[in-house]
Amino acid sequence: TPTRAPTSTPDPSASIVGTWQLIFDWSCGGDEQTGSFTFNAGGTFTDGGGSPGTWTLTGTQIVISYDNGTTYNGAVSGSTMSGEMVAFDGATGCWQASK
Repeated sequence: TPTRAPTSTPDPSASIVGTWQLIFDWSCGGDEQTGSFTFNAGGTFTDGGGSPGTWTLTGTQIVISYDNGTTYNGAVSGSTMSGEMVAFDGATGCWQASK
């Protein structure tokens, strides 16, 4: 009987790697600011200002954590992601990014 070559399942986190354009609003009231995230393989990132942190992807849920404690939580859908953010001082806001 012929043997079938093993198939590999693509790593969904591979689609995260690269630079994403960010729009964020600490008040969720229309005071939008822009920036970027550059996600590296291995779970690290830097933003457009050079601030570092880590990221994890579980299914479609992403958690982006700055070293200072600010965290972005959201969902990834293809080349977009969006969610809520919580600053190290407790401030909250909304964000979205696209690749």
